[in-house]
Amino acid sequence: MSQPSLPETMRRLMEVPTAPFREQWMAEEVLRAAAGMTGVQTETDRFGNIILRLRRGEPKAPPLVFVAHLDHPGFLFDGDAPVRREGGLYLMEGVFEGRVRTSYFTGAPVRLFRGADDAGIPGKVAEITEERPEPDNRHAVIETSEDPSGAVLGMWDFPAFAEEAGGLVASRACDDLAGSAILLEALRQEAADTGGPVDLTIVYTRAEECGFCGALCLTEARPFPHLLPEDGLFISVETSGETPAARVDEGAIVRVGDRTSTFDGKAADELWAAARESNLPVKRALMDRGTCEATVFARAGLRAAAVCIPLRNYHNMDVEAERIAPEMVSLRDAAALLSLVRTLARRHGRGLASEPVVNQRYALFLDKGRRLLSR
Repeated sequence: MSQPSLPETMRRLMEVPTAPFREQWMAEEVLRAAAGMTGVQTETDRFGNIILRLRRGEPKAPPLVFVAHLDHPGFLFDGDAPVRREGGLYLMEGVFEGRVRTSYFTGAPVRLFRGADDAGIPGKVAEITEERPEPDNRHAVIETSEDPSGAVLGMWDFPAFAEEAGGLVASRACDDLAGSAILLEALRQEAADTGGPVDLTIVYTRAEECGFCGALCLTEARPFPHLLPEDGLFISVETSGETPAARVDEGAIVRVGDRTSTFDGKAADELWAAARESNLPVKRALMDRGTCEATVFARAGLRAAAVCIPLRNYHNMDVEAERIAPEMVSLRDAAALLSLVRTLARRHGRGLASEPVVNQRYALFLDKGRRLLSR
């Protein structure tokens, strides 16, 4: 049987419906994939966060911990939520979790799901409230022509995975399923490659889009789960809204910070130097369209860094047309980030520390200064 490629792994995850607090089908898919990887251990904490770890040989450096989240902004319904009938239509009430502007909702297409393999029930947003500060979500009413009883989550009604011209992928949910797929594929490839030591941990968190709930619960609970090393470098792997300095299809990003904080400077230098030494299409940039989980891990006193790929139509918002639209990422950017993750894992396992770019001629500049500045 042929092994999956990165696009196939991305499709595999993106086809699974997901939303904050409703990641159970995505978790099943991740654990199913990990079960077929040689040497990969799995653990699920009491909050439903998943830890995967591959340890091989005798790694010579502290472990790397890559973090992605399994949810995407979406609609939540109780499985037994009442449905009312009005004028030949069905109306179902629920909540929306995630950051999307109020003006984008009314009339936007939604698809409701009862199960992982459900084709879904098409509908549209009939009513939406402003964000409610105390529950930090919105009340929503979805209108359908088919009885939606039993639906537990809703997503924007766009294809799960559509390859576009120019090597782009359009999806109802790239954030953070593209990041999750990149890590899953990196782990599969590392598990299949028996050469060299490696200590690679991947954490898949829940409910990131509604306030980093899974990551906060994980970091506040001590001791950590058995497979999660506290002495590791925690690296958030995300899709992040493109900026003028970091556009889709221009490469992967070593993220020096997000909207809320800046990250471990030495760690960012190491990631950036490794990317340059390996001649990868990667740049370094401040991606401040949103906040990522590196901020949560830094808040917990852990070493934190971040990498990402640029995302078009962040949180499904086409700001030019002012309407809900598919998110878009570049397969070339995703491949570059996959190469960076694997490069870091292999170099770290062998204990190879990349010298930060700023220091590569430091001795020369110091000598020059001493000779020409001394009086």
